[in-house]
Amino acid sequence: MKKNLLIDCDGVLYPTSQLSTAEIVKAMNDTVRDYGIDKDAYERASQRAKDANALGIFNFIKILSAENRFEFKNFCRDMVEKIDYSRITRDDHLLSLLHRTSEKYNPMILTNNCPEHVEKVLARRFGRMRQTFGIPCYDITSMEYNGRFYSKRMEIGLKMFCNKIGINPRDTTIVEDTPGNIEIAEAVGMSGVLIGGEKSLNVYLEALLSRPFPEREFSR
Repeated sequence: MKKNLLIDCDGVLYPTSQLSTAEIVKAMNDTVRDYGIDKDAYERASQRAKDANALGIFNFIKILSAENRFEFKNFCRDMVEKIDYSRITRDDHLLSLLHRTSEKYNPMILTNNCPEHVEKVLARRFGRMRQTFGIPCYDITSMEYNGRFYSKRMEIGLKMFCNKIGINPRDTTIVEDTPGNIEIAEAVGMSGVLIGGEKSLNVYLEALLSRPFPEREFSR
């Protein structure tokens, strides 16, 4: 049976030097301004997200959209249009590595970001659309339950995701650039690989193809 690889998008498929979280948050705030949402409405939505322990900017956007009568999907579309993706470089070798990896493992992309963002990243990094990428992609909308997003920053989010797509956490390795996300994954039974600096996704996949699961070389 093939083992599973849950590969993060931001900071793993491409380095954060090419697009930072701060730039994404700025685009969100600029879109809030363009939608005419005032400070009181912003702070009210933020407080409701905190009270509900609804983590992440997309739970905040979801609450904001419900309270201000605009479509969540439209907001995400307008937000990504404000983000400069031009610094994300093309990497056909990484695409080849991902496809080769799929012969022995089940690689899939799992991100806490929105589907519109994933499409932009795939287009810049690989010249592909989601439908032609050849690797399954799951975004924050794949982890929705009862109107709330349960991200991989929460144990329940990872458990729900594994149950939804029918994979066993103990047969799964998460590939992340955030140590905290790896700790959460390990708590639900997954193994974890930390990407960063010289330990790029390319380097990890090349090692993986030459010998099974070289986690120790990628320890935190």
